[in-house]
Amino acid sequence: MKKLLLIFALVLFIFSSHATHAQKVKDEKISFTYIQLPNNPFLLNVKTFIKENELPSSLGADDNRSSLKNALEGATNISGLTETEESPDVEISTKLGSFYYFTEYQKIEREEKRGDQKVKVNYHYYDINYSYPLHLKIEDIKNGETKYDAYVNNSQDKTIEKSKEFKSYSELSDYWAKNKKNIRKSIKDKAFSKNVQSIKNHIHLNYAYANAKANIKINIVTDKKTDYSEYAQALAHAQNAFSAAEQNRGNLGEAFETEIKEAIAIWEKAMLEFNPQNKKAKINKKVGIATMENLAIAYLWVNDFEKVREISDQAREINKKSWQISLVKVAEKNETKLAKYLELLKVQEEATSENPETK
Repeated sequence: MKKLLLIFALVLFIFSSHATHAQKVKDEKISFTYIQLPNNPFLLNVKTFIKENELPSSLGADDNRSSLKNALEGATNISGLTETEESPDVEISTKLGSFYYFTEYQKIEREEKRGDQKVKVNYHYYDINYSYPLHLKIEDIKNGETKYDAYVNNSQDKTIEKSKEFKSYSELSDYWAKNKKNIRKSIKDKAFSKNVQSIKNHIHLNYAYANAKANIKINIVTDKKTDYSEYAQALAHAQNAFSAAEQNRGNLGEAFETEIKEAIAIWEKAMLEFNPQNKKAKINKKVGIATMENLAIAYLWVNDFEKVREISDQAREINKKSWQISLVKVAEKNETKLAKYLELLKVQEEATSENPETK
């Protein structure tokens, strides 16, 4: 009987021990919109732009002039600046060249296994040579600076693609006769689309103050026996903060900062109990790492990039997670962008103090 009681007591102890550490960490998603700072911004006295998109005088039979023009028009907008035809500050110009295309017959010999024998087999194909040059120039007329002046993706250079291979020249000829028009058009369309998308990306990343959507996560902790209600409170502050986020250049506004700092205070207070060596601790390794991720995310959006690095490095020493590297990379990128923008503000303020009419 005593033996049974001892076994029962041991089972109860093990069960209660495991129940004590049944914390659940789950993340709550938050989405919001902010203004993304450019990598290579214009001076702040730049307000307007004009675009000039030039097509070849003669196009191929399969080309649609309106479609080509519309694609270039859509790619050459600058968010944050106003398009105008009267005294623009910036001119964006593109020039599409003629599509250059020819094929070269090729034969290659390969060694293949046929049963126990190795035999030499000829394969026939075409090298498809082409280029579709698209030039981009971005000129800051107001300040006398050329921001960009080059062919996109080195599109003036010849590119070579390979056709399908066939074991006989006659098979290749039949295939090519049936498909050459579609292959040519497909290559041409893909080259144009790729270069247009590159223009759009270049302008967006380097010069635009564009609306961007961010999706972040905030970790909360629950447990049947231990009270983690402060994490729900911190989440509420974080949700209020990002809901109140303003679309300002370089910050999310005072209402955001007030609310997010309340969340930060709660997480930092929790971290005072952090004990990664003790699984029974309220803020053990699992909960502590989740809390540190919350702090790193919050500090990222209040532009305290040093804190992001510090917290991520500390967390990485305890338990390596992918967020520790990714958040530091984002912090470094944002820090560089913000420094450039603040320098522009300084230049603008100095210019305004010297000449009050300067805008």
